[in-house]
Amino acid sequence: MEQFLSKYFWLMVTVLLTTSGQLLIKIGAKRIQLKSRDHSLLQRLSNAYLISGATCILGAPLCYFMALRKVDLSVAYGFMGLTFVFVMLGSSLVIGEKLHLFHIIGTLLVFFGIVFIGR
Repeated sequence: MEQFLSKYFWLMVTVLLTTSGQLLIKIGAKRIQLKSRDHSLLQRLSNAYLISGATCILGAPLCYFMALRKVDLSVAYGFMGLTFVFVMLGSSLVIGEKLHLFHIIGTLLVFFGIVFIGR
């Protein structure tokens, strides 16, 4: 287990940062009021969710660079498919978006594909 963690730690961090960034940006985007004339566009786009989400998205490649030092690219790239799984779950559990059967089936296919790649 310890060897697995040391090898895949940076990939897991990359997936979590990417997933968090996507969810935070979605939440932040829903809070933007484009019709308001009280603030400039820059002020409207600078809410904490958007800034936090962008920070996560910008930090993820740095972690990915670290991961590629220890993991083959073919494995690392496949592992990144976990973002599909986590974003789908997060969009339902955190944001309250509805999941349809095809979302679930497609995400399960991605998940099992990742399991096969990791072997």
